[in-house]
Amino acid sequence: MTLGLDILLLSVDANLRIVREREYTGYAMRAADLIELAAARRVGTRGRRSKWIEVLDAQPTGEPLLDASLSSLVTSRKRVDATGWMYRQPGQGAVTDGLALLEAQGAVRLYPRRLMHAAHNARNMDP
Repeated sequence: MTLGLDILLLSVDANLRIVREREYTGYAMRAADLIELAAARRVGTRGRRSKWIEVLDAQPTGEPLLDASLSSLVTSRKRVDATGWMYRQPGQGAVTDGLALLEAQGAVRLYPRRLMHAAHNARNMDP
């Protein structure tokens, strides 16, 4: 279990069966990935004023979400800082990928979302 998955589990509202603040949870999960990669000495920083992320060891860690983050850093075409990297990652990809991983581990059960369109609701409302 990674720190990012722990953050995701803390963001799940069991009563409503949703992830609260999905976007912010995704950012927190990406930040946690950077922390874990730095602690494992897979990435470091370089630069005087601006700190750029430098990949020190591109070998997979064995943790799917960390490996996806590491791969993203390895394939980056230009120097990236932590904040820039976090914001350039796919929308809520960390949350979606994390939920799929947690479901595969039996830690959560995913339910299909039922969305009601505003137009449909407006047509069915009594005047």
